[in-house]
Amino acid sequence: MFNGQAFAASELTNVCSSFGEIQPNVNPSYPQINCLLTNSALKAEIPPEVVKAVATQENGEWRQFNDAGKPIKSDDGGIGLMQLTDKRGYDQKKLENDIVYNIEAGVEVLSSMYSRKDLPKIKGAGRKVIENWYFPVMAYNGTKPVNSPLYQETGKINTNAYHKVI
Repeated sequence: MFNGQAFAASELTNVCSSFGEIQPNVNPSYPQINCLLTNSALKAEIPPEVVKAVATQENGEWRQFNDAGKPIKSDDGGIGLMQLTDKRGYDQKKLENDIVYNIEAGVEVLSSMYSRKDLPKIKGAGRKVIENWYFPVMAYNGTKPVNSPLYQETGKINTNAYHKVI
């Protein structure tokens, strides 16, 4: 499913058009972003709560742009609402300036985490069951020690781990 191409934005913007037209360099309203996240998740067969949790963890205010209308970028290079970092195959300028593209790309990346063969899977896991997204959510921000549920050296619980959102 992960192919470096976000889904056609017009489909998603049409579904959410009742909340208004998306303006360049302006954050859509909360209901409109909620609609975009929900429908993008449903199209990818991901529980919407999972996509919204990732968006909240990545960007708590669900914003693509700062108050000056510039794309939000984190210190580690994360871009926009879904805070995508170093994603080859995606148009970096669109990730910065097109919130629909940013959401769809983030959903594709999350979906690709579900398909990874190197992550534990719950036997008989189905994509539409929220509990089956624990490991893909953990991997969204990278499979690295800082995201581990346990500190490897002590075995203590890592309360700051990325996946704590679900």
